[in-house]
Amino acid sequence: MNKNYRRVSLQDDIAVLKLIKEIEFTPDILPICLPERDYGITNKYECEISGYGCLDSETVARFLYRVKQQMFEKDECNKEMFPSTLLKYPGMICVGKSKSEQGIACTGDSGGPLHCKINNRWRLIGLASWGYRGCIKKMSVYTRVYHLLYIYRTG
Repeated sequence: MNKNYRRVSLQDDIAVLKLIKEIEFTPDILPICLPERDYGITNKYECEISGYGCLDSETVARFLYRVKQQMFEKDECNKEMFPSTLLKYPGMICVGKSKSEQGIACTGDSGGPLHCKINNRWRLIGLASWGYRGCIKKMSVYTRVYHLLYIYRTG
């Protein structure tokens, strides 16, 4: 369990697992690069989310889905999603539907990746943390991986 995790605010919603045995990589199971730095809130990179979560408030996915996403600034996210400024921690990223795509992280997608193609490499930028029940909003919140790597490395 992450010692900095806060249940009420979902601040620092991330955990690291130590595996007993090595993962056998296949064409469908591949590693992903961790972020080298904080790339900020930008839409200059191609970003996607993927998961097996619900497709809407009732339908569970039978196959892995991938959807293009864009990042939103904190103020825009708070205006769209929340009556109060709940999204206020540096370890949180707000992402959502790009203009041409449908879908956001939904029930069952928690822990799933937000990955962006940066300099021709896919990097793990965030992990699905929370959003509205029923997937009714156009945005959801991800834990910013680099922020937690920085805390881990600096103690």
